[in-house]
Formats: sequence, C-alpha cells, structure tokens
Amino acid sequence: MELGKAITGLIMLACFIVPIIILGFIKKRNKKQIVNSLSDFAKQNHCIIDEYEFCSNFVIGIDKIHNFIFFLQKYDQENKIKQINLSEIKSSKKLITKHGHNIISRLDLLFYPLSKNADAIDLEFYNSEQSFELNDELQTLEKWSKIVANQLQ
Repeated sequence: MELGKAITGLIMLACFIVPIIILGFIKKRNKKQIVNSLSDFAKQNHCIIDEYEFCSNFVIGIDKIHNFIFFLQKYDQENKIKQINLSEIKSSKKLITKHGHNIISRLDLLFYPLSKNADAIDLEFYNSEQSFELNDELQTLEKWSKIVANQLQ
C-alpha cells in the first residue's frame, strides 16, 4: 500500500518536473542559437564579439577593437540584425518612455551619428506592445549605455 502511494507520488512529481526541465533546455538552446547568429554576423563583417549580453528576445555585443556594436533582435521566427560603427557615432543616449503612472512602455538606446544628415539609430531593448513582461531589459540598458559611453570616449 505504502509502495503504491510512493510510486504514484513519484510519477506525479515527474509529471511536473520533466516539462520544466525540457523548457529549460529549449530556452538554453534558443539562447545559444541567437548568440551564435550574432557572432556569425560579426565574423562576416571581420569582427569578433568581445562582450555580449542576452536578454529575453535580443542579444547585444561589442567588438572593442574594431569599434562596432552588434544587435540581434528576435521576433517570432524573424531576426533583425543591426551593426553600428561607433567611429561614426557622436554620442548615445538611453531613452526610457513611460505612460500612465510611470509604466515603462519602451526602452531604447539611441546613437547619434557624426553626420548631421543621418538619422539617429535606435536599438529597442523593450516594447510593451511586443512583450508584456519587463525582465532584465532596464538593467541591460543601463549597463550597455555605460559600455557604449566608455567606448565613445
């Protein structure tokens, strides 16, 4: 009788734990694929990612030697990749857009080119219309704003 309860308990426990483990593996594999895609894009442009950070649906990286920022954002099955030559950038600015009662709706890192004819380049870290939950995007924006500012000096 006790053995039957123990076996039933173990089976029920496995039914809850196995899906969580599988989801963890899938998330880890997706992260690795996104990071590899960014690294491959950098290599195609004769750069090497020195430092990178993965956050929810994007990865940002920098080649400090060649002075490039690489940004890959994943929406469903589509990847958007941006490459920014920091040698052509005058300054950068973090932009936190709020609505309502201090509810964050967008987080962006803006790059202002040296050329006055060129438009600012926008890296979208978070958009409430695309993702309902704000995770580590704000901390990532703060960190990368500092990294870019240091690189521009």
